[in-house]
Order: sequence, then C-alpha cells, then structure tokens
Amino acid sequence: MAALAAWRNDVRPKLFFILLLVLETGVNGTLCALDYMLFSVFWAMELVPTFLMIAIWGGTMRMRAAQRYLVYGLVSLALLLASAFLLAFKSGQNSFDFDLTNTVNLVKAISFTGFWLAFAAFAIRLPVVPLHTWMIDAVTESSPPVAFLVSSVLTKLGAYGMIRIALGAFPTGAGRFGFVLAVLAIIGTFWGFLGAVGTSDLRRVIAYSTLGQMSVVLLAVAVGQAIALNGAVLLMMAHGLGTGMLVLLSGTIEDRARTRDIRRLGGLAWQAPRLAALWIAGGFTAIGVPLFAGFAAELMLFTGSFAAHRWATLLVMIGMLLNTGVLLWTLQRVFFGPAREAFARVRDATTLELFYLVPLAGVALLLGVFPGRLLPIINNGVLSIVSRINGG
Repeated sequence: MAALAAWRNDVRPKLFFILLLVLETGVNGTLCALDYMLFSVFWAMELVPTFLMIAIWGGTMRMRAAQRYLVYGLVSLALLLASAFLLAFKSGQNSFDFDLTNTVNLVKAISFTGFWLAFAAFAIRLPVVPLHTWMIDAVTESSPPVAFLVSSVLTKLGAYGMIRIALGAFPTGAGRFGFVLAVLAIIGTFWGFLGAVGTSDLRRVIAYSTLGQMSVVLLAVAVGQAIALNGAVLLMMAHGLGTGMLVLLSGTIEDRARTRDIRRLGGLAWQAPRLAALWIAGGFTAIGVPLFAGFAAELMLFTGSFAAHRWATLLVMIGMLLNTGVLLWTLQRVFFGPAREAFARVRDATTLELFYLVPLAGVALLLGVFPGRLLPIINNGVLSIVSRINGG
C-alpha cells in the first residue's frame, strides 16, 4: 500500500523504491528471526532506509526528524544488543537461539536487568512516554507513504519485540514490574490525548492518537495474560489499518487543500464524499467502533487486564474515550460544517487512491466481523509466552 501511495512520486523514485524494499527486508526479517543476533541485525537494517526516506522526501523539518529517528534507533539497537549478550552469556547456553535461551530460568538480578534493557529498547520504538518524540516528528515531517510505514509498521515492531522478547525471555522481570508498566500505559494514554488537543496540525493529531492507542498495548504487556495479549496483537493489526488510512488520507487532504491546519479546513465532505467515507472507516477502526477490527481487540484487551489491574484499566479506558473524542472532533472539523468556497474545486478520491485505501478499510471490516478466524493463530504464539510467564 505504501508503494502504491508513492506511485506518483517523481523525486528520485528509483532510490525510494530501493529503500522501501530494504526496509521491507528488515521488517520481514525481524518478524521471522528465531535468533537474538539475527533479530538485532534485521532491527538495525531498518534504520538507514527509514532515515533516508524521512530526510529526502519529508517536509521542511525533515532533517531534524530524520536525525532524531536515527539517534533513538541507535540507542534502541544498543540496548537490544546488551540484553541479547546478557541473555546469551548468563543463560549458560552460549547461544542466541530463542528456543535454547528462553528455557533457562535466570537469577532475579539478571532477569530484572535484562528485562529493563529489552523493555527500554522496544519502548523507544513502541513508543512509550517520554521516549515518543521521534515518532511525533517522523509522522509529522515524513511524506505520507513513509509516515504510513512509521505509524503502522515500525511502531508495531516495538510492540512485537516487547511481547516476544521482553516477556518471553525475561518473565520474572515482566511479572515483577507489571504495575510500573501499567502506570506508563496510563501516562501514555493521557499524554496522547493532551498532545492531540494541543495541536491544530492534522498529521500531529494522528501521531498523538497513535501514542495514546499504542499505550493500550503496553497495558496488555503489563498484565501478561493470554486474553489481554491476544487482544493486543489484534489491536496492533487494527491500529495499523485504521491509523494507516488516516495518515495516507491526511496526505491526500494536504495535497488538495494545500494545508494541514485543521482551523483552515472544513466542509470537505460536500466536495469529496469518498474521502470522507474512507476517513470515517479509518477513524472507526482506530477508535474501536463495533464491526471494525479495533472493537474486538479492545474488548479482549480490557477484559483480560481488568482482573489484574482494575484501576489502571479503568483509567486507560477513560484515556481512550478522550482520544476517541479527539478523533471524532477532528472528523467534524475537517469534513463537516458549511462548505467553503476555497475548497469548491477539491477533487474526490482518485482511482489509484481508492485502489490502496479501500482494501485497508475492507480488511479492517473483515477482521471486525470475523475476528475468531485469526485468534487461534494468534493464540498459538501467545500461549507459549504466557506459559513462560507463569513458570511453565
């Protein structure tokens, strides 16, 4: 979808697609790696193409955003390597293989240290407050296809690593510091709301809503139970689809209206009803409206987390309601209200835009109507991590 969104890019297109393919290799390798060192190699492979794509095709502040992304990424890589070496040498296996090292029960001091190293590495990518500033800048200053990849793919790798490694390799630390993670989830949810309310930049609103919604995944990590983690994985998919649509649509709106300032927008639904309908579909997926993928995911996540952290779950739910309100308010301000003469000639969605946006909406709807088709697949991976946390 990012490739299709960049189809009409006429600024060094060959270089863009080369970098896109290298990034895809890094992402796929990270998800397929069963060895900590190989995982780290693919994690590092994502840094250079993303840095260049932000720096070359971004907005006016693109170099600052790219440099910040690279610095945070290098710190994340260093922390990941430190946790991998600690696990390999202190487990007594002298191996980086997941299956070998994850079966060893580490002493508490090593487990706690390794957990915080791994958690910090993935907290940067998720991101977790106060390590979130790179993501806000990257989503705001990147071109729409790159911002789509950052918000919908790269942040999800942080959540994946947190579940797969921070929980799977260091279960003692995960169980010991669950309350701290729940507090961070609360802070992130409300911080996302406050950041979205305090800006009139359409892309920054979406970036801050990403921060708030990904903090819900952190709540599932804090709980470490099967139903919450199943909901978290499904939520990662739903958020990638919903927020990805919003990011791509924000680029389309900026291209037509020549502004991202919400205060200068309004009434676009009368000139571009298809764009409005797609924005509604993306927004409904992101906020968890029934029949869309986010609803089943949040229902499972909050159901699983309530028993372990009742007050934290209630506060995160309140934060999510506030974030929902911001997205609905943004929808009203951008698309509804009286039609503006300045946008009288705004074009509706083109065939190419429909070709890459409608499938995203369709998949979000299918996951919302038939979530049970994916849950057995998700649960197979989650159960092995949960059994490790529970001492199995």
